[in-house]
Amino acid sequence: MLIQEMKISGQKMEEILNKISSRYEQVTIDATGSVGGKAVIWNPAEVPSDWWIGMPRILSSRFRLIGKSEWFVVSAVYEPHTLVDRGLFLSQMKKLRNMHQEKRWIIAGDFNMTIYKDKKKEGIRKEDTEMERFKDVQIDLSLVDIPTINENFTWNNRRGGNKQIASRLDRFLVSEHIIGMDIFYEASILPSIGSNH
Repeated sequence: MLIQEMKISGQKMEEILNKISSRYEQVTIDATGSVGGKAVIWNPAEVPSDWWIGMPRILSSRFRLIGKSEWFVVSAVYEPHTLVDRGLFLSQMKKLRNMHQEKRWIIAGDFNMTIYKDKKKEGIRKEDTEMERFKDVQIDLSLVDIPTINENFTWNNRRGGNKQIASRLDRFLVSEHIIGMDIFYEASILPSIGSNH
């Protein structure tokens, strides 16, 4: 399980997990006050992990299924809002890819950027340099954006009528190698209850 913008410390997340079950392990990057925070949570009896790395906007772990030899890198992302930080984030994605040469990579979370103009409803719909850079990085790293089966937008400003703005900011990107494997994968958007995502 990948959690981003958890808004709590890793210690608090561990307390919550222990109330559910003691079988889970986690790696976290703490929230700063009530902002940010990321966690990767797994059951080591099913998917052992042999390393993890935390960067300012990306938390990654390497896993394999019990009885299988192939390793997967799984990354939780919470991408920044400012233009300068976005450039640093895209560089971090490339750096992370260079650090590991696994062909199987799943990276998911809140990217805070749209890739295509049609992934936004209302508001300003223009292509910008960050959108182009994001598309270029996706192509360079051989990542495929998994379409959702039920909705187009993952964020809205929680307003009604013609004042509502919606975008697809949250996404699952997976390496092309995974697409070619004989596995089932699917992405769907759950109803938002207390969040604008």
